[in-house]
Amino acid sequence: MNADAITYTESIGYSPLISRKSPTVKSSGLTKAEDTVIARLKRGDEGAFDELVNQHHGALIRMAMGYVADREVAEEVVQDTWMAVIASLDRFEGRASLRTGSAGF
Repeated sequence: MNADAITYTESIGYSPLISRKSPTVKSSGLTKAEDTVIARLKRGDEGAFDELVNQHHGALIRMAMGYVADREVAEEVVQDTWMAVIASLDRFEGRASLRTGSAGF
């Protein structure tokens, strides 16, 4: 078979290497759950913000600690990050997952 040839299943995006249990990702780059949380955030749902913080705060603290030596400074950096998330929700385009950092803002 030609190295440039693709099968029908490859042409429609099927890959046997992708788990069927992986989260459904829309063409925007967000999972359905992320898309729902973003929609709720844009409507001002404080519960959605709590969910987002509970899910990602620990990872943000760990990342910040890689750049600063003091836990209190890391907490301030992450608090500023959450404020930036809220301030830029109207510009969020959803080109990537919330977890990636670039996140489509």
